[in-house]
Amino acid sequence: MLLSSLFFMKSFCLQVTCENILRFAELLFGDIDQLASCIVLFDLKLRSVLYCRSSTSTKESLLHSPGQHPVTPLVDFIMTGAPPDDDSLNIDMLSKWLSQSVLLPVVVRKVFKALLAGTDERLMPDLKDRTVLSPSALVLSKSVRKMKLFLFSQKNGESFSKLLNAVNGAGPCLIVIESDKGRTFGGFANEGFSCGNQYTGDSRCFLFQDHPRLAIYSATGFNSDFAYLNHQQAFFPSGLGMGGHDDHWSFFLHGEFGLGTSSPSISTFEKCWLANETRFKVRSVEAWRIGKPTKRKRYDSEGNEIIEDEISALDRDPEAQAILELAGKKTYSDAYREPPKNE
Repeated sequence: MLLSSLFFMKSFCLQVTCENILRFAELLFGDIDQLASCIVLFDLKLRSVLYCRSSTSTKESLLHSPGQHPVTPLVDFIMTGAPPDDDSLNIDMLSKWLSQSVLLPVVVRKVFKALLAGTDERLMPDLKDRTVLSPSALVLSKSVRKMKLFLFSQKNGESFSKLLNAVNGAGPCLIVIESDKGRTFGGFANEGFSCGNQYTGDSRCFLFQDHPRLAIYSATGFNSDFAYLNHQQAFFPSGLGMGGHDDHWSFFLHGEFGLGTSSPSISTFEKCWLANETRFKVRSVEAWRIGKPTKRKRYDSEGNEIIEDEISALDRDPEAQAILELAGKKTYSDAYREPPKNE
C-alpha cells in the first residue's frame, strides 16, 4: 500500500506490478534524463517527497522559527527555479533543471532507496560541536565530511584576536554570524583569510543567509573584494569581512568585537542585505574549517609573511569542492590538476 500510494500517474492510476517497480527503479537510479522521465511518468510530487524525507531527517531538531515547519526553508531553497508542475511540464525541461541541482536528485533517490531496498541514511551531518545553523543549512553541509568548528565565540570567548588567530592562514573557511536581532548569515572563503591589506579568494567565494530564510549569493565577477582580514594596520579597516571596502561591506566584523557592518547591494556578490541593518550587534560568531588544515601564506599584523608554503590554485581540497557544489558552483578544474608528487 505504501508503494502504491507513491506511484501517482498523470492521467490514470497505473497498476503496481513487479515489471513496473523494476522500471521505476531503473529510471530512478539512472542518469539525470532517466530521473526526469521517472518523475514525469510516475507524476512524483517533488515538494511532497522533499518534505517527507527532510522532515524525517530533522525531526529531532527544534524549530528555527516559531510557527514554521523546520524544513520549509530547505524545501523552498531546493525547489528554487523549478519548472511549473502542470501540463506544460516535460522531460527536457525537468532534466535541464535537475542537471543544475546538486541536492534534489540525491534526496529523491534516498527516499525511494529506503522504500525499495529497506536502507536509510540521515541527511543531517553528525557534528560534535554546537552550532546556530538551522537543520536546513546543516542538511546542505552533509557531504562535507571534514567540517571542524575551530571557533565559537560563546564558548571560546568574545575576542577579535581569538577569531584572528583561528582563521588566519587556516585554509577554506565558513564564517557564521548570528546578530542580536536573530538573523543568521555569513560567507564561505574558498581560500580562507590571510591577515594583511590584500583580499583573498576568487569567484568561488559566496555569501549565505540561514535565517529568516535560506539563500546563497554568488560572486558577480564585478570586482575581487572577496575575503578580507586585517588588524591594527594603519590606513586599513581593522576586522574581518567579505564583499566590500571602507565602510561598505556585505558583512564586516570590527576589531572591536561585538560590532558589525552590513550594507545592501554590494557589487561583489549578488544583491542581498544580510543583516538588514547597517550597524548590527553580534550575538555569536562561528568559524568552521572546511577540509584538512593547509599550509598557506600567513601574515602578521604588519603585513610580513610568516609562512612561505603556498597551496596550488588547482589543488583544491575535496571538502571545499563539496561545499562549492552544494552552493551551485560546479568545479571544472579537475582536468587541469597537476599530477600528485611522489612522497
